[in-house]
Amino acid sequence: MKTETTTSGLRDPEVQELLDKQSITEVLMRYCRGIDRLDLSTIEAAFWPDAHDDHVVFSGSAPEFVKWVPSFIGNSESMSHMITNVLISFDSPIAARCESYVWTFQHHPDEQPGGLDVIITGRYLDRFAKRGREWRIADRILTIDTQQRLPSTADWGPTGVLANLKTRGTRYPHDALYSRLLNVSF
Repeated sequence: MKTETTTSGLRDPEVQELLDKQSITEVLMRYCRGIDRLDLSTIEAAFWPDAHDDHVVFSGSAPEFVKWVPSFIGNSESMSHMITNVLISFDSPIAARCESYVWTFQHHPDEQPGGLDVIITGRYLDRFAKRGREWRIADRILTIDTQQRLPSTADWGPTGVLANLKTRGTRYPHDALYSRLLNVSF
């Protein structure tokens, strides 16, 4: 793939900014994958080791956040995070601010008879830093905009409509992602 360069041989700044925006967006997507699969190394890789996370009910260093995540997820049987409306602005070639909307769904089978579904919407307010050629989160604040706690209507029981799913989402390393996509060579 040919990259546009200036006469001095450096990459065009507008092209570099697009590449950097894509890199930052992919960090956000991998973070969501890590949370949803409870893949701690993937979560950890989204943050710089000296990063800070203010996650409403948790505030501390990124390594402390990664250790805290399993206790927070608790008995949640499945989670799904979706990122939208990603807006990135650059303070310099190595510093960026990013607001991204997040929608998360959690299913808690033991919360009440039939289970409980929790839907949360909010925004990640992130500062990203580029070190070398890599972007990661340097500081995060999660804001919560809405939350709903609803009785589950899913029919996961032994005779239910969803009982015989072959590829139901699960945690690391048992999710089909790891055996069918990430650890497979073509």
